[in-house]
Amino acid sequence: MYDKLTENDIKKMQEEIDYRKLVVRPKELEAVKEARAQGDLSENFEYKAAKQDKNRNESRIRYLEKMIKTAHVISDTSKDDEVGINNTVQVYIEEDDETETYKLVTTVRGNSLKGYVSIDSPLGKAILGHKVGDRVTVKVSDAIVMISSSNPSKTLRIPMMNSAAIKGQKERKIPVMEKIASFTIDHIKLKPGIYVSRKDHVGDSIITTFDLRMTSPNDEPVMNTAEVHTIEHLGATFLRNHEQWKDKTVYFGPMGCRTGFYLLLAGDYTSRDIVPLVTEMYEFIRDFKGEVPGASPKDCGNYLDMNLSMANYLGKKYLDEVLYGIDDSRLVYPE
Repeated sequence: MYDKLTENDIKKMQEEIDYRKLVVRPKELEAVKEARAQGDLSENFEYKAAKQDKNRNESRIRYLEKMIKTAHVISDTSKDDEVGINNTVQVYIEEDDETETYKLVTTVRGNSLKGYVSIDSPLGKAILGHKVGDRVTVKVSDAIVMISSSNPSKTLRIPMMNSAAIKGQKERKIPVMEKIASFTIDHIKLKPGIYVSRKDHVGDSIITTFDLRMTSPNDEPVMNTAEVHTIEHLGATFLRNHEQWKDKTVYFGPMGCRTGFYLLLAGDYTSRDIVPLVTEMYEFIRDFKGEVPGASPKDCGNYLDMNLSMANYLGKKYLDEVLYGIDDSRLVYPE
């Protein structure tokens, strides 16, 4: 069994492996050594936490190395008139007279909620290599689904259940809901940066929500929960103690997709207004050493799920690649 990966997939995985081996591993081993020296391991929370961090890092390395070792390397190039990997296509669904937009990706980047379809999925296999105007069929279980295409697109229809599965079920009306603001942003074009996500009026006040996007959505690997958790603790502590911003900070916390954080401030601000604050905060995260604030069983509900070394690394990466010298292309959402 293998995963189909592009050279770019493998390059990013190898970069993470190298960093974990050369930077994270020595730090984790030293942390275990220091915690062990404190004695009585049966009640030594620091030792247990250090061991978990070390094991988590080694597990991630093994996982990435196995994926690379067993990978079937494929090209992400294709002819101009054919559907290939990383191509965005429109698929016309004849039965419903609707058009859907999808992007073909390798399996490790598949995300149906974002419209990212794996090339190994029934749909991906059906449209990969086809041209505008082609008509193909997709077999899902025992159901045959017709797919036709027109324009730079391909169209498909995959039923959630086959007809036999829904017989006898009562029709259930589901209310139509508007997309929330963050779901209307084109994540295919979105780059790491600082963006105004929304502004809400609360009485006579305005709350500005910022999107601190740290990784490229559906392109770079997402951040692991341990480093996200650490950044949350460090960032919240920094903001709540900042002389100028502590009374204006409403909330700082991670996105569910683990590609960045939300920062809510009391007041009407632009992205450019908070570049100095965000830069200062991530310098604090990059340079922080010692015990993470609130990382204890009394203060936190999951205090062992921390990774300071990776938090330092991600803070530095965000500063070097995004915040230092940031321009308007990373301060305003793409159209």
